Amino acid sequence: MTELPDSTNIPDLETSDQEDIQEEITDPEKHESLLKNFGVEEKKKKIKEKTLPVEPTDKELDGKVTINDLINSAGKTEGLKAVQQLLDSGADAKTLEEPLPRFQQDQAEREVNYDKSKKEVSKWLPLVKRNRESTHMSYPL
Repeated sequence: MTELPDSTNIPDLETSDQEDIQEEITDPEKHESLLKNFGVEEKKKKIKEKTLPVEPTDKELDGKVTINDLINSAGKTEGLKAVQQLLDSGADAKTLEEPLPRFQQDQAEREVNYDKSKKEVSKWLPLVKRNRESTHMSYPL
């Protein structure tokens, strides 16, 4: 570990400035940001993952693992209890349908957009008809 400079070695600084410098030196976050600014990276500690010994069950030997198996092996926490209740109640047990091919999706979108634009244009039909039948048109400036 590096030695901290003695505050008596810093000439002509007020006490608050000395405290700021001392705080910057001892604060690990500021120290790391200072090192990053100068391009120096500290070696990170490697974290080992803990694994628990688990005996294989019949389902694991088959190669088929369900969500219930995973939840049961994860332990009992409040978040997992809520998920377990959802699974037990049968909520969201429906499977999603396969999406339509891209050209069918585009066609459906075009049909919907056509209907919307048709409704928008139909609002203006009476005005256009009246203007066509009029003998004289005046455009106010």
